[in-house]
Amino acid sequence: MIWAPVCGCDGVTYGNSCEAINWGGVTSYTEGECSEGGGCFDLSNVDFGDCEMVLGFGFVNGSCVGISGCGTVVGNVDYSPYFYLSMDDCQVVCGGGSCVDPELINLDAICIGLFEPVCGCDGITYSNSCQAINYGGVTSYTLGECSNSGDCMDLANLDFGLCQMALGIAVVNGTCTYVSGCGYIINQIDYSPYFYSTIEECVEICGGSVCVDPSLIDPDALCPDVFDPVCGCNNITYSNSCEAINYGGVTSYTQGACTNCMDLSNVDFGPCDMALGYALVNGECVSLSGCGYLINEFDYSPYFYNSEVNCIFNCVTGVGCIDPSLINPDVICSLIWDPVCGCDGVTYSNECFAVNYGGVTEYTLGECNKTQPQCFNLDGIDFGTCEMFLGYALIGSTCAPMSGCGYLVSGIDYSPYFFNDIESCNAQCSNIVIDCIDPDQINNAVDCVEVFNPVCGCNNVTYQNPCLAFYYGGVTSWVLGECVISVAELNNAGFVIFPNPFNDQLIIRSETLNNTFCELYDSVGKLVLREKLLDTNHTIDTSHLVSGVYMLRIANNFEIVGTQRIVK
Repeated sequence: MIWAPVCGCDGVTYGNSCEAINWGGVTSYTEGECSEGGGCFDLSNVDFGDCEMVLGFGFVNGSCVGISGCGTVVGNVDYSPYFYLSMDDCQVVCGGGSCVDPELINLDAICIGLFEPVCGCDGITYSNSCQAINYGGVTSYTLGECSNSGDCMDLANLDFGLCQMALGIAVVNGTCTYVSGCGYIINQIDYSPYFYSTIEECVEICGGSVCVDPSLIDPDALCPDVFDPVCGCNNITYSNSCEAINYGGVTSYTQGACTNCMDLSNVDFGPCDMALGYALVNGECVSLSGCGYLINEFDYSPYFYNSEVNCIFNCVTGVGCIDPSLINPDVICSLIWDPVCGCDGVTYSNECFAVNYGGVTEYTLGECNKTQPQCFNLDGIDFGTCEMFLGYALIGSTCAPMSGCGYLVSGIDYSPYFFNDIESCNAQCSNIVIDCIDPDQINNAVDCVEVFNPVCGCNNVTYQNPCLAFYYGGVTSWVLGECVISVAELNNAGFVIFPNPFNDQLIIRSETLNNTFCELYDSVGKLVLREKLLDTNHTIDTSHLVSGVYMLRIANNFEIVGTQRIVK
């Protein structure tokens, strides 16, 4: 590119006359760069992106304000000459007042809890003048609430940006729900009057319905292991309606999976080993790990699924090895042993079971090649209610025949622990004492999906799911559900959590670190925060979290030390 700068009639410096005419659309220009500084340009219609990088102070809608974004070059136009290092410099050159003065903001100021509302010049109602000045930084206000508060508008078609800042509760597609974004102002329109502090207030004023009702959540409910996907009103895909209601607490849903698909082959989630879930990569559903879902201010979490089946059902174009539409557990298959090896590497009793229970699209006659079976106590493992014969395995201290819907349960392939006949099982497993911990089965390279489906290991340690218990804990047996650990036991383990209720900060005091993590789950069981404890008085920033009930879990090397219910 040839650098032959010209100054357009709009006061912008272009790299050359070609860029000025074709990219800037200017009708006249002068040779050379525009003079540095000293110019004013209203930047209200320029989108500098959702990044949090501070660009400086600029002139927006007649006021000098602080602006952040991804850079000063937008559409090949350099807007840097219209930014100033301070509010004073901007106001001296451009004139105009500023509604919000960041220098007035003092979050350490202690304002009284008296409700004497004032309406700031930014159109936001503050509890009193002290909060308006010290917390909002407004330079002027009027007594009383802003007149436009309490209005209703469906915000379904508005994009508030990809930031994770909680804005409040608003009506979206007829339902009062939580909304996050980069701010309330879009295209110079302030939508803050259409947000509410509680679900109840939103429903009372705007009508509509509540999407997630925590009172419906019953984690002890026994839902069938049937894949009949529904899309909850919260845009999350559940395996069936029972799980949507009892595990998700959703009040409405539609048949079929939610359609959230994006090929993530070019996205780098970092070198961390945290399991993120299943996603589409180069046209195939694979398990991904990384440091988190947020990359360059973009949240990729909607494009992850909790199982490979869910991912394939939603995202894979065409039919791969597994076609969920073929699965029909109501089909009555013959119990004749005529094995076939599915394209998924699983041996099925016959082709009927392979197609109708496994959903495989291809198979070969005969069993899949298997290594010598091993002994593992399968007592407590639920293989489903199907009548497909799986083989003979160790149950407690006895070899017995087993049937079910397949060998894969909670991400673990149990096929190596099945024998073709009871004689082989007895010969291999009789008189064997199974220890609680088997170091040989520990494999930290296995990418377990981070789904909270707790089990209590035979060592009385709670693991987040069976996969972590098996591969990371090495336990040989467990029962569903958490081990009974009280808050008192959490304190006895050397952890103190305060304050509770909390506001913008939460402190975890511990006697030792030892690769310890804290995890925060919301009322619907979604992981909203995970941090490694870096010191014995670890402070967590919780300012971005919405008010509500959370479950805090302290985990040490994938072993859950304890849990505590906390409230914001």
